[in-house]
Amino acid sequence: MECATDGDCNDGESCKAGVCKTPCKANEECPLLNACDSKSGECVEVGCTSDRECVAVLNNRLAVCGTAAGSELKQCQVPCETNAECSNSELCVKGVCTNIGCQSDEECRAQLDLAEEASTPAHPWVPKAVCK
Repeated sequence: MECATDGDCNDGESCKAGVCKTPCKANEECPLLNACDSKSGECVEVGCTSDRECVAVLNNRLAVCGTAAGSELKQCQVPCETNAECSNSELCVKGVCTNIGCQSDEECRAQLDLAEEASTPAHPWVPKAVCK
C-alpha cells in the first residue's frame, strides 16, 4: 500500500519510502544476506559470511565471499580472468565479474529474463524491473 505517513498504513505497519511495511522480527523475514535490526524493525544488509553461502546465493560453484573495493561488507563475488567467464550482464573488472548495469527498464527486464507481460491490477504478480 502506498503512503505518505504511518497513519496511512494498517495497524502494525509503518510508512517507509512511500510504502507501508510491517517491521521485521526475525532474520528469516529479510532477503538473503540481510538481517533484522531488532531496534528499527528494518532489514539491513550484512553481507556474506562464507564461500559456501555465496555458492548457494549465486548458484555458481566458483562464487567466493570477499571484500569488494570501497565496501566494508563482504560480498559474494565470482573471480574471473576474462569476460567469457562472466554472465551476459557482467564484465570481468579487476578479477571479479561485475554487473554492467542498465540504461532502461526494458534492458533491465531483458537482463533479468522477466516476462514481456506488464503488471496490471488484474495481474499484480507480474514482476516489474526498474533500472536505477
